[in-house]
Amino acid sequence: MSGAGSRPDYIEWGVASRPRVGELACGDRAFVHVTQDRVLVAALDALGHGQMAAATAQLALEALEEHATKPVTQIFEHCHQALLRSRGVAMSVALIDPWANTLTWTGVGNVEGLLLRAGQQEARAESLTVLSGVVGYQIPRLRPTVRTLGPGDLLVFATDGMDGHYAGSLRTSREPDEMARALLAAHAKDVDDALILIVRYLGARQ
Repeated sequence: MSGAGSRPDYIEWGVASRPRVGELACGDRAFVHVTQDRVLVAALDALGHGQMAAATAQLALEALEEHATKPVTQIFEHCHQALLRSRGVAMSVALIDPWANTLTWTGVGNVEGLLLRAGQQEARAESLTVLSGVVGYQIPRLRPTVRTLGPGDLLVFATDGMDGHYAGSLRTSREPDEMARALLAAHAKDVDDALILIVRYLGARQ
């Protein structure tokens, strides 16, 4: 995982990832950038696997770091420009505003996003609508969605290296770091890189 800033008092998170079986480098990466006024969260999946995918993912992380304080649509545009000569990535991004209790999110490609309300089970989770495209090759016109957040709500990003059954084990009562590690161990596919990022919103800034 990459990111900047100390852990604030309004969120906590956990991330777990691993490369495809037989590979040493992973092209699935997470990014968390924290300030007192906002948190930018991203998960990305570079096309393919191995060293080339890992190098592409690193380019995306560098672009995210450079432009982390900008609006979500501009972040995608800057990442797209930075990746034009690469194999590209799928990416989902969320911006948490602890003053407004809001989540702004959008995605391009196949990084799944779920919003699980405190006390709800997986079946009632809201899914992020991801758009077709590849960041670094072709991105559509983005229309980020805004949702309100309450204490205990979970945001989950998972790459397609996770099987389709992991969501059934999501629980808002579990610690994000522990849950991410357990879900990766149980649901990562051997034939692809895999990553899961879980963020719990603890409540508004006082």
